[in-house]
Amino acid sequence: MMLPKLRWSSLNPTVKKLMLVVFLFTIVNSSNSFLLLRASDLGVSVVNVLLLYLLFTLVGSSLSYLSGVLSDRFGRRGILVMGYALYGLVYIGFAEVNSTSGLIVLFTVYGLYITFTKGVEKALVADLSGSAKKRHCPWILLDDYGHWSLSRFFANRLAMAGFRS
Repeated sequence: MMLPKLRWSSLNPTVKKLMLVVFLFTIVNSSNSFLLLRASDLGVSVVNVLLLYLLFTLVGSSLSYLSGVLSDRFGRRGILVMGYALYGLVYIGFAEVNSTSGLIVLFTVYGLYITFTKGVEKALVADLSGSAKKRHCPWILLDDYGHWSLSRFFANRLAMAGFRS
């Protein structure tokens, strides 16, 4: 099945604004590797750094259903703003943290950031796209973490160009 061409001009203005916010957030978002390096710099062993990352992943994935329920009940925008706020707090915390217990708290809260943004961004784009366009809404531009992935977008464009020639 071939997806229709995605044209910026055909998108709902509210979807455009949301995608712009997600794009700008993605530009300033740093790699998780820096958080793992920070834990290592504080003297956490390699095994425990991996366990911290596992904690982050488990929190992010196990509570995703809860974020869906909360976004259905209280609204997607509020949940999304809360997720972005948690991101900011976590990064402030990583600049100030000096203990392993602090790292455990920060990686747990960082998992909550993923919980409250990953699926909620996609659901909000789908909601704003309208019922006729939900099937082909612009979330094809979003990566696995709900962020606009320019590298994936351009890779897909190059791959599709290769198939046409």
